Amino acid sequence: MLRGACGEKQQRTRLETLIFDLPSGVHTGRHKIEPGEEVHLDKVDPNDTSGFEGKGDDEREESKRLNEKLRELQEMLYAEHKTKVLVILQAVDTGGKDGIIHRVFDGVNPQGVQVAHFGVPTLDELDHDFLWRHHKRVPGRGELVIFNRSHYEGVLVERVHKLVQENVWQRRYREINDFERLLSEDDTVIRE
Repeated sequence: MLRGACGEKQQRTRLETLIFDLPSGVHTGRHKIEPGEEVHLDKVDPNDTSGFEGKGDDEREESKRLNEKLRELQEMLYAEHKTKVLVILQAVDTGGKDGIIHRVFDGVNPQGVQVAHFGVPTLDELDHDFLWRHHKRVPGRGELVIFNRSHYEGVLVERVHKLVQENVWQRRYREINDFERLLSEDDTVIRE
């Protein structure tokens, strides 16, 4: 993968016009949650396939096709050196985050992709604001970074287990929105 392998204008045109086609009937937009919208996890079907009805060989073929498309997009992202992509994965331990990273990003050039793992905060990390360790790992121009665990942990665990007072996790909600707005305004595409 070489930056500048094709002219900047030609590269931008390829990246902007490449359509990431999903199989007919597959629709993922219904899972988007708008700010302030209430979430009811009991109303989400854990077996939902978002309209993909294939089995066995169909799944493998579609995964292969989508992996190739992702590889092309990642190469163009790197060559263009303009946009940044942040993929945020959040799940409980053994929730499949590592499997998703392995399967979805199979075949993507590792030089243009980084995985940021976040465990229990270190003493140094605790000396800073709760987003400090995440901000250090956001993508640069032309990069794709995957957060394996997210900055949402700073409100989820603490709130559920009552580890911090309400005013702290309420402030963190606002800080998360500000953090993501900052990234977005700086040409970072965020996918959760």
